[in-house]
This record gives sequence, C-alpha cells and structure tokens, in this order.
Amino acid sequence: MTGWIPPISVMSEERDTILRLVKLCKRYQVGLFAANAAIQFMAQENFQAGLDLQAMKNRLKAGLEEEVDIEFRQIESALLEGNEYLPALQELLSRRQPAS
Repeated sequence: MTGWIPPISVMSEERDTILRLVKLCKRYQVGLFAANAAIQFMAQENFQAGLDLQAMKNRLKAGLEEEVDIEFRQIESALLEGNEYLPALQELLSRRQPAS
C-alpha cells in the first residue's frame, strides 16, 4: 500500500516567488563554490597565481557590495517596513533568470 498523497493544489504567488528565490540562491551558491574551488586548485598548482586570484576576488567583492545593496534595497525596505514586497522580489527574480 502506498502512502497517502495529498491533492496537488495551485501554489500561491508568494510560495512560487520564494521558491524562485531559493533556486536563485542555489545557483549563486554553486557558482561561489566553483569559483572558490578553482582558486584553491590554482593555488595548489601555482601559489602566487592563487594569491593573485584571491586578491582580485576580494577587490571585486568589495566593489560590488554597494551595487548589490542598491539592487536589494527596495525589497529589504518593504520587508522591514511591513509593506508589500512581492512585486519588488518578482522584478529582481525576473532580471536574474538564467539564459535559456
């Protein structure tokens, strides 16, 4: 006998948006892990090149923090102020969809 399977219902707009956010986070996490692994591999092969890549990554990260803060500011403000956040989050997710 198989276990009881609840009926499939239509996912709410909020849950769908959060699911898209989770998928985006997973995609970025994989990219970050891959970049870090590549730097570590390079450091094993050529210590100075690994150091140079890590330094470049740190400079780029520092430079991009403000840009990312600006991109997420509207969503963060809406959440902190208790305002509607879904439209801003959906817009962000639409801009960050992977190329087909």
